Amino acid sequence: PTLEKVQTLEIFATQAVTALQSARQYEEIKRLTFIDALTPAYNHRFFQEALSKEIHRHSRTGHEMALAMLDLDNFKKVNDTFGHPVGDEILKGLVEELMINARDSDVVARYGGEEFAIIFPDTPSHSARDAANRLRELVERREFSLPQLGRTLYVTVSIGVAIYPHDGLTSADLISRADNALYYAKKHGKNQVAIAADLAGTDTVAS
Repeated sequence: PTLEKVQTLEIFATQAVTALQSARQYEEIKRLTFIDALTPAYNHRFFQEALSKEIHRHSRTGHEMALAMLDLDNFKKVNDTFGHPVGDEILKGLVEELMINARDSDVVARYGGEEFAIIFPDTPSHSARDAANRLRELVERREFSLPQLGRTLYVTVSIGVAIYPHDGLTSADLISRADNALYYAKKHGKNQVAIAADLAGTDTVAS
């Protein structure tokens, strides 16, 4: 090729590299915008957007979907006994366990503090109960290795599950029903799954 062609190719190559770097930077910024600051879970903002989109999609398909609200049992005691850095390691390990065992289509998000939310698309009630119980058992069996303490810890979670459209047609309604079921699970022994539809007429509203 002539010198002129080589120079033109060099310009194109430089532009291509710059474009690729910009695309990677954009994707990284986009990822950081939607990922929780501590854990690899999605953050609260992404969760709200994802839940709204899934509700809209399921309203068109007519399929059921499930929302699970999950909370670590006795987490304050962990922080008070071992310190917040240990508590942070527990939260990271919990999310790792959830994400490894969730489906690719599921959305694992940190709702706030030690409370997490999981969206199960195209999932009826009986399947959601099984999936939530499976995750609960996996967390219960997991050894949280803490080299800084020279020991391992075990934790449990309580889970409340609501089903679209039976338990609500909006994000707010589904979250409220799942959260009330979660409160019921914690109030009645912890380390269990409560299904919103099973709790009609029971005292589920947290004060």
